Amino acid sequence: MSIPDTYPNLLSYPCQALLMLRVTQVRNLALWVWGLLRARHCTVGRVADALPIEGTKARRIRRLKRGLMNSRLVVDPFYGPLGRLTWKRWHRPELTRVLDQTEWGVCNVVMVGIAVLGRVLPLAWTLLSPHGASDFQEQQALLERVRPWLPVAPQKAVLGDGECKSVEWMRSAQHWGWDFGVGQSADTRFQGPAGTWQRLGALQVLKDRPLYRQGMRLTRDQACGPVNLIASWDRTKQEQRSVATSRPATAVPFAWGRQRSGIAGTFRDDQSGGFNREETHLPDADRLHRLLVVMAIGFLWWFHVGRWLFKTGPRRLVDAAKRRTLSSFRVGLDWLRRAINIGPPLKMGFAVYT
Repeated sequence: MSIPDTYPNLLSYPCQALLMLRVTQVRNLALWVWGLLRARHCTVGRVADALPIEGTKARRIRRLKRGLMNSRLVVDPFYGPLGRLTWKRWHRPELTRVLDQTEWGVCNVVMVGIAVLGRVLPLAWTLLSPHGASDFQEQQALLERVRPWLPVAPQKAVLGDGECKSVEWMRSAQHWGWDFGVGQSADTRFQGPAGTWQRLGALQVLKDRPLYRQGMRLTRDQACGPVNLIASWDRTKQEQRSVATSRPATAVPFAWGRQRSGIAGTFRDDQSGGFNREETHLPDADRLHRLLVVMAIGFLWWFHVGRWLFKTGPRRLVDAAKRRTLSSFRVGLDWLRRAINIGPPLKMGFAVYT
């Protein structure tokens, strides 16, 4: 499929969900997504080099910058319809949200997404100052924003790291009927059955054997509980990690809680794995926010294609290993770039094959 044939398909598909945007705005959006695919880079100059349009490079850059200045390119009214397309094939009994924070240039990004097969698909995010940390109210507002977009699932759960360790956060999850698994700092104090309080960091954890404790209470001031605790040794960071959970502290919730690490893979895909986000030097948070919208659309598209390849069989066209070695995101990205070069019709879509 040639570029003149492929680009209109990329242009027309989002129009089905993005009726609130003008045609010119959707066209600029499609240019951005196409440029990200061709360039595997999110800096404006690299994306401009990959665009399938005429004109000088300066003119192409101006067009891309105009797209990032579009005030209508925001998460809630814009990205929400795509979110509904993404989850229309969801048939699993459980839906696990993951909340975490990462640094990005002039700001920090707090993101919430859905854990799927080793990755966390982005739903929504908020930007903070470069030295800021999110509080309970910001995290709660972020989770509330995405609730209308989510599929119906009998079991709902949420995972968070130390950013979400507040007692209010865990009590809210219980109020909403969600299971939770929340990282705790070593200084957090807990009360055991004997009634004594001690630091989580004082637990003696073996490197190959997690420690499980049931019916504990957290923090001397608020005595939140009963909750269950899982303490384990992080081989990568060479430190103890503790998690408070509403589920029984056993090996099964321990494995479930490790889904949270998928958001690190998503952040890695945003960086060296696909977008090279760390090389972006946009000067203000508004344009960074809109660039995240574009990157999230690309992420959903490439993940959709990767899952389609795993389901239908031709993964080996882009992954030489007998067993799976690449993420669905990376397989989808590599296949689409190969399709551009040799001609198979591009696969379009956003729905997640589970």
